[in-house]
Amino acid sequence: MLHGLVLSGGESRRMGQDKGLLTDNQEAWVARAARLLASLYLPVTVVVRQAQLEGYRAVLPSSAALVTDADLPVGGPLKGLLTVHQRYPDHDWLVLPCDMPDMTLHVLSNLITFYKANSHFTAWVFRDENQRQPLPGIYSAQLLAHLSEKIQKEELAHHGLKQVLEEGFTGEMALPKEFLPAFGNYNSPGDRLGRS
Repeated sequence: MLHGLVLSGGESRRMGQDKGLLTDNQEAWVARAARLLASLYLPVTVVVRQAQLEGYRAVLPSSAALVTDADLPVGGPLKGLLTVHQRYPDHDWLVLPCDMPDMTLHVLSNLITFYKANSHFTAWVFRDENQRQPLPGIYSAQLLAHLSEKIQKEELAHHGLKQVLEEGFTGEMALPKEFLPAFGNYNSPGDRLGRS
């Protein structure tokens, strides 16, 4: 079963403040990401650090499940993915980080259509002219179980999602040029100021 996952547990060091709590039109970025996923009729889980719980409860709808990072020997987006996999080992996950505030329902629904039509893959992502775009992406329970096993055996050399996609059978959907504006990823105040 496909569920929606919002990644919001990063330290936001370059931004200087919690990215998930930044707002556009009085809506927190984390709440917008959760709303997008819920609009696709997906149950939504948000992964945060323990220190973020109180602030996030104040801005998220009660329908979104809040989960704190598990104690794992990895960081970044993979830590969030494996955290929810530990709790819900049978779910596939459509993953959206909170710091992609320009993402659209149209882009996400295209990815879900690709996922449903190509069930033999273990991950589903867009690919631009140069490389795979790991986020947003869909990651299967099968792939996450494989990664968990490799981590337990200390056999996973790289923890970045681009490298993780090499571990599975990844389906790639060509990224149309008109989708590109949705893929802005904002990590610093300068990035945010540059938004059109």
